[in-house]
Amino acid sequence: MHPDSKYLIQGAVYRGDSRALQVALGRVYGTEERPRCLCVEAGVEMYVAKHARFVIKRMPETGPDHHVACGSFEVPASDSGLGELLGEAIVERAPDLLAVRLDFPLSHLLSASPRGAPPESSPSVSAARKRLSIRALLHLLWERAGFNRWSPKMEGKRTWYVIRKYLLEAAAEIEVNGARLDTLLFVPEPYRPEEAEALRARRAAFFEGLVSDYGPERQPLALVVGEVKDLSERAGVSGLTIKHMPDCALSLDGATARHVLRRFEGERLLKAQQPNVRLVVASTVQISPVEGLHVDTLTLMTVTPEWIPFDHPLELALLSTLVREKRRFMKPLRYDAARSSAFADVLLLDLGSRPVPLDVVLPSEDRHRRQAKEAAIAARDTRGWVWRPEESFTMPPLPHANVIAGR
Repeated sequence: MHPDSKYLIQGAVYRGDSRALQVALGRVYGTEERPRCLCVEAGVEMYVAKHARFVIKRMPETGPDHHVACGSFEVPASDSGLGELLGEAIVERAPDLLAVRLDFPLSHLLSASPRGAPPESSPSVSAARKRLSIRALLHLLWERAGFNRWSPKMEGKRTWYVIRKYLLEAAAEIEVNGARLDTLLFVPEPYRPEEAEALRARRAAFFEGLVSDYGPERQPLALVVGEVKDLSERAGVSGLTIKHMPDCALSLDGATARHVLRRFEGERLLKAQQPNVRLVVASTVQISPVEGLHVDTLTLMTVTPEWIPFDHPLELALLSTLVREKRRFMKPLRYDAARSSAFADVLLLDLGSRPVPLDVVLPSEDRHRRQAKEAAIAARDTRGWVWRPEESFTMPPLPHANVIAGR
């Protein structure tokens, strides 16, 4: 739901910031009648969801039907890593429900097989099916919450309170193993020293409630998402401290800590060199009375100060320039796609009726990946902007609004 948008409901038109909109949405919530977004002449059908209040959301697969300037516009799923997962790892059950298959566990079996008992063999063989990594699940949450998009009107408004609110709303529309993801997801509340005791109590209640929902044979895992504050080792124990949760570090065993340091060395170095860069962690954790929250599966994601994900320093430079120049754009997310999948780095949304792709051809990529990127650029039916740092390290001027996209 966007303040500047207009919606047709039961014959009347309402702006997204109208006080009367909530009443109108309440009348059609749970009925067959659907609001229409009036960003295009014929309008686009929407659906009504309810969180703390009623909200209007985009119907599945209708993102490209909206005007490019509309907040509900989305490019086709094939223009990001999402396209490789829809229909198999991600299944749309209803307008407000996605069912996902994960390649990492959300619980562990505690009871062991009797000693000496051979493992049971299956009488059938199933084809391998795609599943989401924890990184892809984080991308899904981020995209459903709208944090891969930017408009100048968002400046100064993406506080941690906002990040938490929309991540939890996105999780409420994702189902994993029959459970809504928001029942398993812990995103810390904004930390206030004067409310530290109350925050600890609510956090403890969340994790205690999760444990009580499982029987004695299974160890539940929670999914924790937050901003990394510190990764350190004290007295031989490694711990990851999350901002807004300073009194409860996530513990890591030695092997996991060493793997994290190796795997995410680039992200950590970039954060050290550019303090404005944020590191977001998504981790499943075991709840232990001794160790507290112990890391099971973990990923880190670099985001700009505006919480927009990026993959490399040159992409960060591009995103920073776009924000500084007050442009409207979206960042296609990779999910689990191979690096050779040549999506646009950024899509500009303020140059007419079509998104304009912005591409950075990395000099550090191997020949195969560069060729794939150049081939994808050449094959697009929309002319875009390309930065080839190998030819000039100075970023080319970005296209202005008077430049017409298309051939």
